[in-house]
Amino acid sequence: MFKNRRTMMAIACAIAVCAGTAFAANITTIEGDSSGALVTLDSNPVITAIGSMPGSGDGYTYTNYAILAQDSTGSVELFGHLPTGSPTPAVGDTINVAGTFSPYNSIPEIETLTSFSVTGTAPVPAPLPITVAQLQGEPDDTILGYYLSLSGVTITPDTGDGSPNPVPGSFPTHSNGDYYVNDSLGNQVVMYQYASSYSAAGSLGGTVIPTGPVNVTGTIDYYAPDSEVEFIPFSVTAVPEPASASLLILGGAALIARRRGRRV
Repeated sequence: MFKNRRTMMAIACAIAVCAGTAFAANITTIEGDSSGALVTLDSNPVITAIGSMPGSGDGYTYTNYAILAQDSTGSVELFGHLPTGSPTPAVGDTINVAGTFSPYNSIPEIETLTSFSVTGTAPVPAPLPITVAQLQGEPDDTILGYYLSLSGVTITPDTGDGSPNPVPGSFPTHSNGDYYVNDSLGNQVVMYQYASSYSAAGSLGGTVIPTGPVNVTGTIDYYAPDSEVEFIPFSVTAVPEPASASLLILGGAALIARRRGRRV
């Protein structure tokens, strides 16, 4: 899944796993590791987005963090509990962490964190701009694990039969939601409002779904059972029409929620 990694990285990973010890690395090195490798990320990546944090919202109780962190070589998600006594993370913090490399739905992730420290602050990179066309087929590690943005797209529900219906009035409350995100060229990709595992997605619950163009930020995974990319939204912002910033709201309709285990 994670391509174009040098043989030396794989050898170093194998040695570290056999020895049972973590080794220092930047994000590109870690993404070349085998799942289950013990890793230390000490390249001072900056937190670009926090997709989930412990707390309650949208009817869910969240117990895990989901943190996107980026250095000069790549971006990775940190998922799970922070070690006892860790500082509260914030966007713009630079950090060092240790844990287990464990990709989830192709998202490069470090889980089971054994250390987490804030080393300073740094300018926050803007979300990586991508197009719907870039999300066709199986993605590579040039976008996996990044905080991403789609601009000027439209949203329609995924009915499960490949035939989108008009957008209902609001994102569902206390529920995951399936949608399509469409561009002006006819390309589309699934947008999965993973509210049960990402508090940022859950916070969309009950908010109006614009019927016109929107800008969307979030991250992606690759859902192997359906062989498709899913865009997980953290924010959805309407793009005002040139002559008016008002939005039209269509009537309600039932959403189809993908069956998926919670990661809270």
